[in-house]
Amino acid sequence: MRFPLKEAAALLERKASFVQDKITEERRPSPPQTAAFLRELVSSLAPAMEAAGPRVQAELKAGLADIGWDVATNAPAPGAGAPPAAELLVSFCVCGARSCRFGGHGWATATPAEAATALGAVRDEVKAARQELEFLEEDGGLTAKQAKQADKLAGRIEQLELQEADAGALLAASEAAAPEEAGRIKAEKAKSEQASAAAAVVRRQAAGAKAELAQQRQGKGAAGGGGGGGGGGKGRANAAAGEEEEEEAEAEAGTDIVAISSLRKGSLILVDGRTLKVQEISTSKTGKHGHAKSKLVCIDEQSGKRVEVLRARSDNIDAPRK
Repeated sequence: MRFPLKEAAALLERKASFVQDKITEERRPSPPQTAAFLRELVSSLAPAMEAAGPRVQAELKAGLADIGWDVATNAPAPGAGAPPAAELLVSFCVCGARSCRFGGHGWATATPAEAATALGAVRDEVKAARQELEFLEEDGGLTAKQAKQADKLAGRIEQLELQEADAGALLAASEAAAPEEAGRIKAEKAKSEQASAAAAVVRRQAAGAKAELAQQRQGKGAAGGGGGGGGGGKGRANAAAGEEEEEEAEAEAGTDIVAISSLRKGSLILVDGRTLKVQEISTSKTGKHGHAKSKLVCIDEQSGKRVEVLRARSDNIDAPRK
């Protein structure tokens, strides 16, 4: 199912962020700028409003009327006076985005699968925003620019949490309307969790085998070195055999364990059973907890979604076997 109001919701969210940035930077729009902003916004929303159901149309028109704007003339409502304050623009855009995303006729017949996908996408955005805020605040002593960025992220998280609550309510309603579909979704989720748990067991086994083989190789190498030239050759042979066994164990698991510090743009990593391709890497200086952290901006190879991973630079991470 396609959602005709999805683009309208995204547009309103971008506009809300734009105006909020101006407020944070203390560069509030002037009355002429506010009027021009609303004229352009209403013109851009016109196709979506025509395609929307009556409920969304009524909510958008009422929201504009509340801030003194007439949709019919796309101009200030008679007797409205000056254009609305910037905070009211943000409020309208946020509420309008929620209405478009969750109140249209497309969502009224959403299946549990579609609702679960929407909820998962919003939760991923919330997680990424929180990680970015944590990464920014890790070092402490923010500059003025960083403080503004942190405020912007905090506002974004609030907006996303509202969307998360709406998506959760939508999922509950769709599950109640389609119990069989809800059961199938839960079964698939349980199957996915079992697969992730099995993969984690395999990774732990591979790591244990790797450590054990490394210890054996060191012991054999030391014993071979004490036995003269012939013994040294035997030690090297044992070490080579140990390396082959180690490689076989890793190949069986299908994963490698690599250092975060060795990753580069284009590297592939495994997180929660998903294969991610690294696009950007940034590293913070050593913070109050004594560890430098790396933020990896990645693309999920299966879904194409942007994913951010925050790890200590000294950590290791799973990677697909080459």
